[in-house]
Amino acid sequence: MKFRWPKRLFKETAGQEIAEAAVVLPVLFLLIFGILWFARAYSIYSTLERAANAAALAGVQSNCSTCSTTSVNVKTTIVDPIISAAHLDPAGVIFNMSLPNTPLNCPLPCANPPSPTPYGVVVDLSYQFGFNLNGLIPGGLTIKAEGRALQEN
Repeated sequence: MKFRWPKRLFKETAGQEIAEAAVVLPVLFLLIFGILWFARAYSIYSTLERAANAAALAGVQSNCSTCSTTSVNVKTTIVDPIISAAHLDPAGVIFNMSLPNTPLNCPLPCANPPSPTPYGVVVDLSYQFGFNLNGLIPGGLTIKAEGRALQEN
């Protein structure tokens, strides 16, 4: 008696589509979700960049003698509305507004700083973009943006 089932097993194509789908579909879904997460991260980055630039411009505006531009005022009046408009939590944004260590129009290393040193503001924003891809990136991703502005005379 001769067995013909091994020969028939390798010629049979009755489950081929299901096997191919089982291999291809997880990779396809991972690719699609990766594109969506990357697009969301890029959207958050562009929002932070716009908010940082707007905050830096607001920070160098000339002030009257009775009002002052503090980092708290800039955050609540400029940064928080931009962040809220993008459907992000403003409490999750780390805001830092400071004077630069070197003049803004002097290339590094600054050998001969201009006199007087121009007034400028540097705004740093960071946002914790939390997503968990089955433990691959457990803490999420910190997205950072920086805005710089130089006060005009």
